[in-house]
Amino acid sequence: MSNVSTDRDEDVDNNIETSLDPLTHAEFLVFWRHAVDNIRYSKTMQWRILIYYSAICVFSVTVCMCLYWTDETLTRFLFYTTWLFSFCSITVLVSLQIWQAGEQRRIDFMISKMGSWTKDAASIRSRIAGDFQRYSILGLMILYIEMASFAFTRIMWPNF
Repeated sequence: MSNVSTDRDEDVDNNIETSLDPLTHAEFLVFWRHAVDNIRYSKTMQWRILIYYSAICVFSVTVCMCLYWTDETLTRFLFYTTWLFSFCSITVLVSLQIWQAGEQRRIDFMISKMGSWTKDAASIRSRIAGDFQRYSILGLMILYIEMASFAFTRIMWPNF
């Protein structure tokens, strides 16, 4: 057998442990879990907003079609209300994205206080790629709401 050391063996020797006391370290882990849960919840809510907005559009058109577009006041009310919901949905999507960014900053702060292995593991992911993906998905969600709103408008507009 050869005495060739692997990178793994060298990493064990080079690990710098956290300088946090055990109680503070445990508190950080609780905050970390809380931040991760908040991010997951926020992402779930973003996707639900798309579902809810789609349901509002379908509901509004269905009600008007079932009434054969005879109630012009109701048609106008549903039209303007649905557009109001589109603006509100976009505002909430952006707010949830800002919340996620804040939670990610909290996680990054906690990582900076951890040991070198944790820092190394966190540095594997590309921050730029993660931001690009996150904001691209946000942009596509906003585009979806706008396209659904315009399709909704094309259906509703000739009927009032």
